[in-house]
Amino acid sequence: VRFADKMGVWNSVNETVDYDFRFGDFQQYMKLRNIAGVVYPDNESAVRDLGTKESLFRKILHLRDRTLAYVTKDLSVVNANLVGALFFGLKGALDSDSKQQFIKSGIIHLFSVSGLHVGILFALLLPLTLFLPVNKRYLAASILLIPFILTTGTNVPAVRAFLMIFVYALLRCFCFLM
Repeated sequence: VRFADKMGVWNSVNETVDYDFRFGDFQQYMKLRNIAGVVYPDNESAVRDLGTKESLFRKILHLRDRTLAYVTKDLSVVNANLVGALFFGLKGALDSDSKQQFIKSGIIHLFSVSGLHVGILFALLLPLTLFLPVNKRYLAASILLIPFILTTGTNVPAVRAFLMIFVYALLRCFCFLM
């Protein structure tokens, strides 16, 4: 199962959920989001693939997953999940104990891809554009950020930072800024 797979579950919906939800009442949480219930498949045959269309976004995320698997192949599962969380914001892969430790220590925010991540990557990409004319370097480096933004799931802080860098690069490219 990969990102954007369309799956169908043929089973009954369990409306009463006994789930340890740390943010309050799980039933209220579900109601606020118009979720009718939780499906627990009885077996594998209850889950069916509904046919998924390939999209550019899906291909980019698949490339991210393959790259991450290659880069972390010699690491333990825990460390590989930390790398995924730190560079791409994949906090879902962290086990609950690790996640709780990061929450208690106050550094869980490091695993949210933010403007800082985008700015650091931009600064690392800028030297790769030295062969271009000065006024085009920033624009080229900002365009090179697009695949990273897409692989993070286009979260709001990363997109906002990208847009700020891109607008600055456009203004610089067209001589509105020196």
